[in-house]
Amino acid sequence: MALPTSRAKFKEFILQNLGKGVIRIEVSDQQVENQIDFALAKFQDYHFDGSQEMYYKYEITAQDIQNGYVEMPADTLGAVDIFDLSSTLMGSGIWNAQYQWVLSNVPNWSSLGLADYWMTMMHLQNIQYILVGKQPIRHNRYENKLYVDMDWSRVVPGNYLMIRYYKIINPESNPRIWTDQWLIKYATALVKRQWGNNLKKYPGTPLVGGVTLSGQQIYDEAVEEIDELDKTLINSYSIPIMDMIG
Repeated sequence: MALPTSRAKFKEFILQNLGKGVIRIEVSDQQVENQIDFALAKFQDYHFDGSQEMYYKYEITAQDIQNGYVEMPADTLGAVDIFDLSSTLMGSGIWNAQYQWVLSNVPNWSSLGLADYWMTMMHLQNIQYILVGKQPIRHNRYENKLYVDMDWSRVVPGNYLMIRYYKIINPESNPRIWTDQWLIKYATALVKRQWGNNLKKYPGTPLVGGVTLSGQQIYDEAVEEIDELDKTLINSYSIPIMDMIG
């Protein structure tokens, strides 16, 4: 059987990995579905291919201003940043500090290096960050509301909020997820654990030819496999946590 390209084929693939067609896998259809859902959720939460960084352009409404938050898309894993809504220090229009700096240095462009421009802009941004700061944001994926801690009177309906966030990769629109090797192994191990847990209630389950199945052994093997795959996920497939220093 080729690598799966749909949920139904994925389900059949992992059952065949466990021996379907040769032995009876003592798990219900719903139990298999539950374990696939759990494996997929783990993949989307921790695997670097399970989510994608995106930018969300949102038009602010009067209701948003009253609420003090905006609703995020349903597939949001987490909101991490927003573009500054306004710049008190930098100004706007002809009073913008960048505009004034460029205007005052037009005669010197032939001899002025880009390093001077870059250093000046970075210095202005540092001043802006220290004296004005960024708007703090709060987001919980289950409530799925982005709170921006600021004076909402600064914005008016029709202004746009640009949000940097992570969205989960939906396997329905991205079926190549089902071919991921870690996901296949993890879902197989989860179903195997469920199988062993079912058989543990009936030790020494007999098979044709006098062979018996040990539910406890199947369960213990699966637990060990899951533990190893969890470590692999964190150490090899997760984006490193960025420490804050200072």
